[in-house]
Amino acid sequence: MRGRAWVANGAAAAVPAGLALASSPLRTSVPNAAVAAVLVGLVASIGPAAHRWAAVAGGLAAAAAYDLLWTRPYGSFQIHSAGDIATSVTLLVVGVVLSERGRRTVAPGRPRRAEPRRRWRRAPAPPDAVAQLLTISRVAGDIAEGDPAGLVLLDVARGMVDLLKLRDCRFELAPLAPSERPTLQRSGMMLKRGTEWSPARIGTSADGFEIPVTAHGEVEGRFVCITRSRQKISDDRIRAALTLADQAALALRLSPENG
Repeated sequence: MRGRAWVANGAAAAVPAGLALASSPLRTSVPNAAVAAVLVGLVASIGPAAHRWAAVAGGLAAAAAYDLLWTRPYGSFQIHSAGDIATSVTLLVVGVVLSERGRRTVAPGRPRRAEPRRRWRRAPAPPDAVAQLLTISRVAGDIAEGDPAGLVLLDVARGMVDLLKLRDCRFELAPLAPSERPTLQRSGMMLKRGTEWSPARIGTSADGFEIPVTAHGEVEGRFVCITRSRQKISDDRIRAALTLADQAALALRLSPENG
């Protein structure tokens, strides 16, 4: 079984790396964002179909190949573009998220040998999970292409609505007025008036909640999320939403208006 795992991990790493290498002669005519989106799709499709660690191997290989072959200076792991850094981080996040999903497909306490012999036919990642990853990839592409911060923020807000099943989402730029809504923290916990709770177990507030956007240790703004009703949000969706907020912070950091 270990031999099969090594083969699966090797194949998962070789496919995105091979694609990045084969397409490298097209660097002058193909946008980096397009290549990054294809690499994310490969990692998302290969990882869940193989061994648990295949997603991590694919994400690492894709990020390394992208840095080495598609970011300046070519042939070096140094990255001068913050947009390319965001894309590389996205590739790694895809691998880790899919690895965690693969781990949870095995029932706690059940020996692996007791699984059906057809375990290699593990179902692919649900369309919902792939959609979350593609949303993150799309925003990373916006940043890599140098889109204005305002457009990136609008795209993130739209992604938040789809991701968290919201009625509406808007971005408010600092300075911010006082608010009574709970805040979604970096830990994934909701906080209001000193009380914390898990939105995955207890649910959100019917009055909505806020996601702070922080850059250089300072709050640059917040996303105001208006919910349809009190509802639970899965841990996967929370992590994806916080990743989108980080991308919004990066877009603000790169904005010429912020120096």
